[in-house]
Amino acid sequence: MRAGQRVVVAVCVMAAYAANAGGQGPALSQPAERAGEKGKTGATVKRAAREEPPKSRIGADGKEMVEVPGGEFWMGCNETTDTECNADEKPGRLLSVEAFRIDRTEVSVAEYGRCADAEACSSDGLTPPGDSKFAINGVDHSDWLQACNWGTAGRENRPMNCLSWQQANAYCHWAGKRLPTEAEWEKAARGIAGRKYPWGNRDFVGAGLVANIADETFKRKNPNMEAAKGYDDAFLETAPVGSFPAGASPYGALDMIGNVSEWTLDWYDVEHQYRVLRGGCWHNPP
Repeated sequence: MRAGQRVVVAVCVMAAYAANAGGQGPALSQPAERAGEKGKTGATVKRAAREEPPKSRIGADGKEMVEVPGGEFWMGCNETTDTECNADEKPGRLLSVEAFRIDRTEVSVAEYGRCADAEACSSDGLTPPGDSKFAINGVDHSDWLQACNWGTAGRENRPMNCLSWQQANAYCHWAGKRLPTEAEWEKAARGIAGRKYPWGNRDFVGAGLVANIADETFKRKNPNMEAAKGYDDAFLETAPVGSFPAGASPYGALDMIGNVSEWTLDWYDVEHQYRVLRGGCWHNPP
């Protein structure tokens, strides 16, 4: 995704003490660029360990974080549960990360505001000018820019969106953390066994209110856009962070699908032009 992509947010990670580290220090995960990833491929998901119940800690910025244990997990397309994989999700493979903690929710407007007040985060470009343009596949959606939450009263608990990668990275550093690698993000979202969704393998209609995506409410406003049939989360644009506890990942992380896309530490391409965004947002269909 381009570094200037709209409707994106930060979630941050920090190192945890790995179970086999003997208390000697933090075990940091290594960034795995798509072009240079090493992993084991195969059609069968290996359960390397039992899913552990969510554990949480409070980060230096006051945000609750959930713990993700180290070890192997399934990354990418899991053809046993998902027949709709994109090309860049293939082949699925086993990867391993060290233990870490990740923010339980997306960074809110109020939380980013504290970083801006400390002059560690920039507000440049967070409020698009009235004549700003935004298009998807050549179709004008400039009205969607009103979904940018910065500076709008009553949105303090909405996700801090419309951030550049540099702004998201600056927030995490201010909080004493960093952006997650793509592998860390995916393990935090899907667990060890390659779930199709954070909550499991049931689709949106069958799982209940689990995420803020392009739904029936969105379709009524945007009749020419694709949306989930039979699913309505009641939000046209962004929702307050953590609004869908039923959509929690195996480790308790929220909004890993929908609401706003989330920056990661990794590059998408070998030319280092685009950073990896994960999770999709309120105008993405399932």
